[in-house]
Amino acid sequence: MKRDYAEKVNSLLESFYFNIHFVGIEAGSAFALLRHGLSHLYYFALTAGEAEQGTLCELRELVATMSGGSVPPPYDLLSIQR
Repeated sequence: MKRDYAEKVNSLLESFYFNIHFVGIEAGSAFALLRHGLSHLYYFALTAGEAEQGTLCELRELVATMSGGSVPPPYDLLSIQR
């Protein structure tokens, strides 16, 4: 996964948890927002011509994880080189 996309995924996850714990959005609605955000990120990468297949595959797997009802873990950005 490219670091730029990993940062965006982490930002979406941060918003998800913030919305539940501090804004008071119902968990199901926050989950739907996160799922849509990850889907949009995947399709953006795809249509923007992202050449790194590993990044596209990982983003697609995140969308599949969400579709299966699970929230993916955040990325360890220190382990990803720019």
